[in-house]
Order: sequence, then structure tokens, then C-alpha cells
Amino acid sequence: MKFKVGDLVRNTLKDRVLHAVSRRDEGLGIVLQIDQHRVGGGGKYQQIKVATAQGITYWWPAVTELVDESR
Repeated sequence: MKFKVGDLVRNTLKDRVLHAVSRRDEGLGIVLQIDQHRVGGGGKYQQIKVATAQGITYWWPAVTELVDESR
């Protein structure tokens, strides 16, 4: 799924039992930026920079769902 700056998104990682404590309060956020990060071996992976009520954080696209699309 492609996200755009300004989209309202929800973190679904909090729904998983393993991460229930660490992500409990990061329900909704607004996409600020889509970043490409490098890992040790030189590969790239995508993360979404999101503004939430708790501050600015990075979310994995695979555990993020679109709530409302920006226009």
C-alpha cells in the first residue's frame, strides 16, 4: 500500500500480543514523511515517519493501515 504525506493512519502492531505494551498508546497518526533506511548489509527498507499524540515516531508500512486518505 502506498501512503502519502498527510494521510491519517493507524498502527496495527498494537493488536499483536507480543507488542501490546510497547505500542499501546500509538493508535492514530498523520504521515509526515516516507523514508528509505539502509541496513548493515546495504539493503534498503521503508519506514513511515508519523506524528502521534505521543510525539514523532517511525512505523513499518506492513503494520500500518490507512484510515483516511489526504486529498
